[in-house]
Amino acid sequence: MGDTFEQWLPLRSLGVAQLPNYGGVPAVYALRDRATGDILKFGSTRCLRTRIFRHFIGGMGGGTTERIHGKLFENKMIDRVDVAWLQTKDIAEAERKERELRAAYVEANGRRPAWDLRD
Repeated sequence: MGDTFEQWLPLRSLGVAQLPNYGGVPAVYALRDRATGDILKFGSTRCLRTRIFRHFIGGMGGGTTERIHGKLFENKMIDRVDVAWLQTKDIAEAERKERELRAAYVEANGRRPAWDLRD
């Protein structure tokens, strides 16, 4: 699972230009604690840019968005969180890959990622 994502980037300094097609793509993504290497969350989205910048950093959205936004800014956690993604052809593929990644993580670790409430 560690090699599923090829490039991890610090969330704190991520820019739209670093995203494929400026982030207007469906994707499966992961958030990781750079200090421990532990995966914090797997997710999927129709628009990577919106998920990262509007939802997680901006805090605009529903309950999960607010929860992740809060975790990022508690104790300056955003300074040590990395993000990686795989662009997918559509949201259905992203959701399938998200389920696979989560299941593999649970199988290997006996638990969900720390910030991940889905089974």
